[in-house]
Amino acid sequence: MTTQSAQTSLLMACIDSNTPVLLMGAPGTAKTATIEALAAERGNVHLEVVIASAQDPTTILGIPMPSADRKYTEGTIPGWARRINEAHAAGKETWLFMDELTSVPPIVAGPMLGVIQSRRSDSWTLPGSCRIIAAANPPDLAVGGYALQPAMANRWTHLKWDADADAWTAWADAQDSPTLRDIAEFVRAMGPEWLLNVPTDKHQRSGAWPSPRSWTNGARLADTLGNTSALALAVGETAARTFDVWLSKRDIPSVDELRAGAKELPTRPDAFRTSVTALADTVTDANLDSTLAVLRAGIVTDAGLVADAVLRIARMGHARGLQPVVADLKAAGIDFGKLAANAAE
Repeated sequence: MTTQSAQTSLLMACIDSNTPVLLMGAPGTAKTATIEALAAERGNVHLEVVIASAQDPTTILGIPMPSADRKYTEGTIPGWARRINEAHAAGKETWLFMDELTSVPPIVAGPMLGVIQSRRSDSWTLPGSCRIIAAANPPDLAVGGYALQPAMANRWTHLKWDADADAWTAWADAQDSPTLRDIAEFVRAMGPEWLLNVPTDKHQRSGAWPSPRSWTNGARLADTLGNTSALALAVGETAARTFDVWLSKRDIPSVDELRAGAKELPTRPDAFRTSVTALADTVTDANLDSTLAVLRAGIVTDAGLVADAVLRIARMGHARGLQPVVADLKAAGIDFGKLAANAAE
């Protein structure tokens, strides 16, 4: 990983400061893969992955065993804790990563509390320098789905984990997979909402839908078959069909190409709408000027769609440089008062 997104930088700040951090995000957004990649990149790190949802109290605290004189019991040290202590003794940095935290029942969550904050149980301790990291899906998207109790929630620094389209597409571009590279181009052209789209309907959530993980799985299947006929099995019918249509036409340029002036806005209505929407969705302070220049050039094609995009950009807090575009839109007959009223309905 040569560059870090803002959320990855925050994650590393938590790790560097030895602050317990919880990554909360939708399934398939590379939470676990990111931790594994960061540990590998850092070097000399022992990463101990504990599937929290698969534990019971004894695998956290240890199994009570009688002493030699049978006068008391003492817990054994779990294998994962022993491995962390051995790695620390060998001079390695140690990270404990607890995955699937919102699938942990209360009877197991209780014993975890001391490990997270104090790095100990009644019978053993972890190194004070051991980094404590966890990942979880929101309870309504998790298997079982337990909301964190206050005592558990208060022990974590909570980091909302989003699907990073820029990071994922850069990764996909570097893979030895023609389909993955096509999907990366598709996401850049169509907008980041096509990378991750969790259905709102609970029944649809039980089927196939697009996420970084499911696109990756679907690409592997497509590469094996030599075509995208089975892509819907991984990402769902809508995403697969849209990708196939885009792939057959491929006339929707990426937002980077549009802003750089390498390509012009397409004139086909659906392609124009997609490009204008993607430009508005990905606007930042750094690319605002180039975004507005592209949108201004598109007024002659469809002033109404451009006006919608400009209104969205303004509502996102990007006001600088809008006046010349607004003036051109008004000259093209756009009534911003009516447009704003319609958007509010």
